[in-house]
Amino acid sequence: MNRKHIGVDVGGTTINIAIVTPQGEILAKESLKTTTYLHDNEKMILAIVSEIKSLLAKNNVEKDEIWSIGMGFPGTVDSQKGIVVFAPNIFFENVNVKGIMQNAFDCPIYLGQDSRAAAWGEFLIGQKKKVNDMASITIGTGIGCGLIINGMLYHGAYNTAGEFGHQLMDVDGPQCNCGRKGCLETYCGGLSIVRAGKQIMEGLSVKDIYALADVGNKKALDITRQVVEKLGTGIVNLVNLLSLELITISGGISNAPDNLLLNPLRQFVREHAYSAIADKVKIERSVLGDDAPLIGAALQDETTEY
Repeated sequence: MNRKHIGVDVGGTTINIAIVTPQGEILAKESLKTTTYLHDNEKMILAIVSEIKSLLAKNNVEKDEIWSIGMGFPGTVDSQKGIVVFAPNIFFENVNVKGIMQNAFDCPIYLGQDSRAAAWGEFLIGQKKKVNDMASITIGTGIGCGLIINGMLYHGAYNTAGEFGHQLMDVDGPQCNCGRKGCLETYCGGLSIVRAGKQIMEGLSVKDIYALADVGNKKALDITRQVVEKLGTGIVNLVNLLSLELITISGGISNAPDNLLLNPLRQFVREHAYSAIADKVKIERSVLGDDAPLIGAALQDETTEY
């Protein structure tokens, strides 16, 4: 029997589900719209169950070929109990995901934070363990971060390490979904970029705004420059504190043109980070791209404990 894993990446906009090999190869993938199931936690999990079964059937994969199912969520997760403790962008609070999933599948079910899944996938498969200290930042509807310290995922004493998007930028700043004000993601997460885009035209997507900026639209350029400034400030704080070798960026916004995101971001960090490391830390687009959290989630095991 060929060993296979199921990876589930639950984002604020899209839920991606894939069959993944132990080597990190995606054999098949399907997606669901998260927005269809907001405010009904159980309905969302049952939709994921149904989609996994459909994906297996379409690809002639039997249930007993699946070694495990790994799921990444955008928030705080109790991996031991299989509970999503708090995920504000999808309105989950103390949801027993593992219990629902275990009713449908006999294999082990692993839950973790999506950004830690992205970091694990990038470290394990994308970077092939060539670095020991890195951060994987996911920029989508919100902003998350997984940390690899000394070659291991870092959780912190209260299992909240890596809340990069909720670092404080301004105590009187915009309201965040987490309940606080002035978090980083209120300035450069996908929702904030779309809100800012309303000054140009109603209904613009993040992709539309970056496309306008790329052809010189002044208001769009102002928005993308603020993203670089705020995100760059967050990265400077991160590398100054942890002395990281590598920062990888994934998520929808990471696909922005290099001249509007990666290149000015690198320049910002070179100019503002602690001088001893400013020119040494690398900032790169994730090797695995948007699939980083999906692959990392699939390759969870009991020792990873996201």
